[in-house]
Amino acid sequence: MICKWIKKLFKNRKKVVASPIFIPSNEVKWGKIETILLFKINTYRRENNLNELLMDDSHYNIAKIRSLSNAENGVITHNFFYSDVRDALAAIGIKTSAENLGYRYKTANGLFNAWVKSEGHRSAMLGDWKYTGIKVALDKEGNTYYCQIFGK
Repeated sequence: MICKWIKKLFKNRKKVVASPIFIPSNEVKWGKIETILLFKINTYRRENNLNELLMDDSHYNIAKIRSLSNAENGVITHNFFYSDVRDALAAIGIKTSAENLGYRYKTANGLFNAWVKSEGHRSAMLGDWKYTGIKVALDKEGNTYYCQIFGK
């Protein structure tokens, strides 16, 4: 069953093209680190002859909820991605999806380089996707929790 809070995220869905000069919609407040990470991932995808990912409010909101939940609970886990999140994305026409998580990286470069070195994370970044959302959250100690959602 799809949670009510996830359903609300998908009302009035808007798409935003991710580019080096990124201007988010009014509903999405992007930070510098998310913007840099998105730019690096899209550059990496272009270098591998793949399309750039489109920034999407729905994917961003899922990534925000996931990173905030992980930070609040002090864990990095893919739990709930395989049920609630995938069901919610499917309800708006996203047929396949994936998630990359990261923890305690101080910079977008550090996280990006770690994801490139990891076969699973690299595979997700270079997958056959159209949309993405990225969010970083901080816990009370200042540790960073990253989440990137991919969808098609």
